[in-house]
Amino acid sequence: MNRADPNRGAALPSLRRGKSPMMPFGRETRYVLRLYLQRVSVAAAVIAIVVLALDLMIFLTWVMSDHTAASGLEGGARLAYYMLLRLAYILASIIPIATVVGIIWAEFALASAQERIMIANSGRPPALSLLPALLVGLILGACQYATLAYLRPASVQAQSQADFRYFGAGSKKGSGTGFVWIALNDAFVHTRIQFDEPATLRGPIVYGLDKQGRLVLTVSAEKAIPTKQSGIWHFETGSWWRAPNVGGAGGNEGMRERAFTDSDVTLALDPVWLDNFGINAKFVNQTALGHLANASSGVPEQFRYENAYQARLATIAYLVGLALMSASLGLALLGPGTNFTAALKIAGAGYAVHVLTNVFSTLGEYGYMETVVAQWLLPAGLIIFSGGYVLREHLRVRSALAANGLA
Repeated sequence: MNRADPNRGAALPSLRRGKSPMMPFGRETRYVLRLYLQRVSVAAAVIAIVVLALDLMIFLTWVMSDHTAASGLEGGARLAYYMLLRLAYILASIIPIATVVGIIWAEFALASAQERIMIANSGRPPALSLLPALLVGLILGACQYATLAYLRPASVQAQSQADFRYFGAGSKKGSGTGFVWIALNDAFVHTRIQFDEPATLRGPIVYGLDKQGRLVLTVSAEKAIPTKQSGIWHFETGSWWRAPNVGGAGGNEGMRERAFTDSDVTLALDPVWLDNFGINAKFVNQTALGHLANASSGVPEQFRYENAYQARLATIAYLVGLALMSASLGLALLGPGTNFTAALKIAGAGYAVHVLTNVFSTLGEYGYMETVVAQWLLPAGLIIFSGGYVLREHLRVRSALAANGLA
């Protein structure tokens, strides 16, 4: 028994006191759950320290320069603020890796100390031995969801405001863009964007198209702001031009052009999308992302927002699957005489899953795969794989007991 850890072997006293090994939340579950969380926390801390150290090696000079004076902090306070924001940003990438490393580390320790053999000899079914992994997956999945939905978007916004990093034009409120093109279903917009509250169009020219893609209307103005009515924008000081009405009841009306001081124009451009112009969908805050993913119109390349939205919804299932896979492989491959090779194989499987997750997410982000499939296929596969392992072990144990007349 490892003297450095007085809790080792604590799974067995519950049996000596007459408690059934079938209890789902018995001492073994609590002990292994605590061990998992401890090892995952240590792994996450080590990874975070390494990543932040490398980050500082590259960006320390920039962070402490006059370029980041917008943070309003000086010296050590600015550096601490930067480190806090970067930690909030990288945490979403650390949690999945730390989950795999921490669980493998814990299972390796349990196997090396022969504690897994003692637990198995107590008659505890494999399904209950995976319960700690399920609980860890749910806990870490909830943390991952909070990080993706709230913590990282807030970090992105704060880093942009302090000029620590650039995450797109819309990430820094009060700034503006040069002239850009915006392609909608029935129009093109050439405009500058000012990121006020709300974002406004400056010097916009709207080119309206008919169903055949022909130009039928142009509207230009000094400024356009969204109204409370969906799909309606208020244009100030401009003019509009309408193409000739060919073939109408009145014949050819000819080109019409008219100036205006104020005019409400139908424009299917979502103001929330404009507020987040240029920001990667995965960095958009949860409220805005939910709106953009489910908007009926006015959101260019909406599949990007749908993909990011589904990724956040699927993240709890993904962490549950990752934890169950790591634990089930640990139970299957690690034993008293085990070596690091087996642990490295499990770590390699976890890394392969992590890479595949990023590949599928990228395919969904660029519209090459249905967003629901891209984000839910691997989590579902991991859970099914782990469930299949548990079922196989359950049947094997029952068969062995029946062969010995014990079932």
